[in-house]
Amino acid sequence: IVAFSGLAESELVEIIRTADRQSCDISIVERFFEVTSRRTGVDEISGVPLVLLQRRAYRTVEWKAKRLLDIIVSGVALALLSPLMVTIAVISRITDGPGIIFRQVRISTDGEPFEIMKFRSLRPASDEESATKWNVKNDDRMNGFGRFIRKTSIDELPQLFNVWLGQMSLIGPRPHPLDDVERYDDVATRRLLAKPGMTGLWQVSGRSDLDWEQSVMLDLYYVENWSLPLDAIIVLRTMKAVL
Repeated sequence: IVAFSGLAESELVEIIRTADRQSCDISIVERFFEVTSRRTGVDEISGVPLVLLQRRAYRTVEWKAKRLLDIIVSGVALALLSPLMVTIAVISRITDGPGIIFRQVRISTDGEPFEIMKFRSLRPASDEESATKWNVKNDDRMNGFGRFIRKTSIDELPQLFNVWLGQMSLIGPRPHPLDDVERYDDVATRRLLAKPGMTGLWQVSGRSDLDWEQSVMLDLYYVENWSLPLDAIIVLRTMKAVL
């Protein structure tokens, strides 16, 4: 139960966010409740009305269903697409040598690091470039095959393993590297409340053509307004974009 006191609002907000991740309900004493007449749908303690905060998406049964769908869909997709993935691996090995899988550290829920995987479409010039550079859309060093798997998004198929392992979701915010996460302000940090996705609002709304602010806005909208129907819409838009 949150009542207002002399505590700084920034500290109070942080406390509420921390409690919101736990298995508890959060009620708030409204300011100036003595002069408000609204009483519908609120609890009371000794005549003091308490407003129950709406449960966040990640604390609902539907959110658990999302994870179950991730496991089922990624498992089936890996089984069905394994011949294609083997073919891509063989062609990549022949045309560009060993090291067919590109790995890079990304940040998942609550700041947990993990290694995201994709078929390598461009061989990095150095370890530093490998660790920091992800957007290679217009890189002249990319060969024809690399450009093909990049443009068709086939290079992202290994991320199905990340989804199956629970490091990512099929749909979610953009998976950012640690350098970007360290730039997050208090607002952008809310992106870490949901697992990063293979696709999401940012991918179907412009992908690499979006600037930082647009990416943050779309990811935050997804986190704050998540629902299974929203995921279904993003899947349809993703299929349209890929086709």
